[in-house]
Amino acid sequence: METVTLVQLTVVVLTIYAIVVAVFLVLENRSPQSTLAWLPVLLLLPGIGLFIYLLAGRTWRAFSHRGELVKVVGKSNMSARVRKVLQAQPAHLERLAKLGHLEYTRLATLLWNSGRSLLTFHNELEILQDASEKYPRLLGDIENAEQFVHMLYYEWASDPFTEKLLAYFTSIAPAGVTVKAYEHHGGEPYMTPIDSDAYKAAAQAIKATFGKEPIPVRGGGSIPICSLFEKELGIKIVFMGFGLDSDNLHSPNEKYDIANYYKGIETIPYFHKFFAEMK
Repeated sequence: METVTLVQLTVVVLTIYAIVVAVFLVLENRSPQSTLAWLPVLLLLPGIGLFIYLLAGRTWRAFSHRGELVKVVGKSNMSARVRKVLQAQPAHLERLAKLGHLEYTRLATLLWNSGRSLLTFHNELEILQDASEKYPRLLGDIENAEQFVHMLYYEWASDPFTEKLLAYFTSIAPAGVTVKAYEHHGGEPYMTPIDSDAYKAAAQAIKATFGKEPIPVRGGGSIPICSLFEKELGIKIVFMGFGLDSDNLHSPNEKYDIANYYKGIETIPYFHKFFAEMK
């Protein structure tokens, strides 16, 4: 029977330590750059590197009150109440569908499937798709707000609506408070017309590849050059998306399904084929 030397034992221990460290960093769900930066620190400084990471690498969570908050929540019935609400969501969506509100049902189902956004009843919801109707309503709601205004999106540009908004915020500012607005760079939005030849060719191409009719949706993005293309070149732009809502776009754990990647490659030649046949 061979005797295990100290060197061999050390190699085995360090190998196990390296595997544990790698798994630990992956489970921390950090960005790839941060993971690669901390990996050599933890490997080259066993023990000490882990101590440094716990102090500085976790955004000072070691000194936060997060643990105390978890204990408080754990002692309450909040988890059970949230679980009950989540379990009831499919039934709520089914009930909404039976009421015959197709547009609201599709929106609620999309929000639930993509971000687990809860649907609750006894609320008032109105979908405004016309900007000429939306912005006056938005300004009216802001003027009638009694406690605070919470806007989830907005990019400031100089136009009649923003000038009214700035004038209103300036008028209600308390003494000693100065209101300033900094114009943000931006671009005009663009919506692909679904009756154009380009869209029809794209729809046929996607059906030929995926075997299903595509569903046109309106989604936010950051491609402001598209409206300029149509304005300057006089051509229509078509958007074909091959990603999924679960891909977590621009997040630390962003992904892209390889199957959709190859399906996208197959779809583009079909698009050119069907588009050429329409000309």
